[in-house]
Amino acid sequence: MTSKLCLAFFTTVSFGLAGCQSVFFYPNDFEYAAADKLRPAPESITFAAEDGTPLHGWYFHAPGRPKGRIVQFHGNAQNLTAHFRFLRHAARAGYDHFVFDYRGYGKSPGVPTPARAVADGRAALRWLAARNSAGAKPLPLIVLGQSLGGAVALRALADLQGEVSVRLLVLDSTFASYRSAARGVVAQSWLTWWLQPVAWSIVDNSAAPPRDLSKIGVGRTLVVHGELDRTIPARLGRAVFERLPEPKEFWLVPGGTHTDFLWRVDYEAKFYAALDQATGA
Repeated sequence: MTSKLCLAFFTTVSFGLAGCQSVFFYPNDFEYAAADKLRPAPESITFAAEDGTPLHGWYFHAPGRPKGRIVQFHGNAQNLTAHFRFLRHAARAGYDHFVFDYRGYGKSPGVPTPARAVADGRAALRWLAARNSAGAKPLPLIVLGQSLGGAVALRALADLQGEVSVRLLVLDSTFASYRSAARGVVAQSWLTWWLQPVAWSIVDNSAAPPRDLSKIGVGRTLVVHGELDRTIPARLGRAVFERLPEPKEFWLVPGGTHTDFLWRVDYEAKFYAALDQATGA
């Protein structure tokens, strides 16, 4: 999610357009980092979406035998060449890292919508699970969903209930209702606060995570939210946490803003320690 959401939503309503799912997606194909310039350099991956659309990803290999494999569901703007940096130290910490683009982002062709993003998330999970099971000994799978990516990951996991085994789900600055997210954003400005009922009524929530999250099929869940997040208010992250089954943990980051906890040295160390605990490393 970005601050552009508020302005885009206001513009959409002002012109009387029906529906506003496009305000949740700000993809581009700009190359923020070149794969061959990175160390370690990622393996370039192409895998098929459920409808055959070729989707693009980067796979970073940890040296030696990895402790686990992380799949990153990134947020709503830019593309994977910007978002991979949140897990820039994953390989050094002993974890393989797979980040992919939903259709419409980077080198993945198409037009994104919430439903298509979920379908692409299912394809990514299936691809990683197949790669994992092909090894001599499968490794623990970890899912990191950030902002919009958290909502996408939750719905994809619910749809694949029992098909993909996930040891740990980490949700960063996320939400479980597109309607609540849109209403929360417009409520933050005096210019748009009066649009809250409109936001609730015209946003399609059909691709949101199910109300019952008790059977999403993950070993444990960690929900992280910045105390001062003005893009997705912390109360929405807390609402997600309340609906999740045990075992689960909630980190409210003091002074934290939107998806910034992995840029904080202390919380990054705490994050990898949580991964080690979940994977038994």
